[in-house]
Amino acid sequence: WILYNVEPPPRTPLELSQFAGVFNWTAFYRRDSDVPVRYGGYTNYPMPASVKFTKSMKPNWAQENNRFSAWMSSNCFDFNRRQLVIADLKAHLGDDMDLYGKCGGRRCPETICYD
Repeated sequence: WILYNVEPPPRTPLELSQFAGVFNWTAFYRRDSDVPVRYGGYTNYPMPASVKFTKSMKPNWAQENNRFSAWMSSNCFDFNRRQLVIADLKAHLGDDMDLYGKCGGRRCPETICYD
């Protein structure tokens, strides 16, 4: 049996010691896990043969952006207090920082959000 979990300890309400001897391996995001599992990642999708990629098609993400930074988060109940750091950073940067997601107020339409 493998115990698989990618949530941090504060978000794992189970008392894991009750499973002692049940699982042979652990699969966590931690490097000391039996099977380290990365949290998040990227996937490359092949471009259809009918589409010819040119240099002019390469997106310039900064072209339309006039802000210093952006923060994206929908987990507003963090145990490591990153929201406090972001609030402090936003206080210093003001309008030069955009906050997206449930915690930030700005929304990204689903039709373009993952582009």
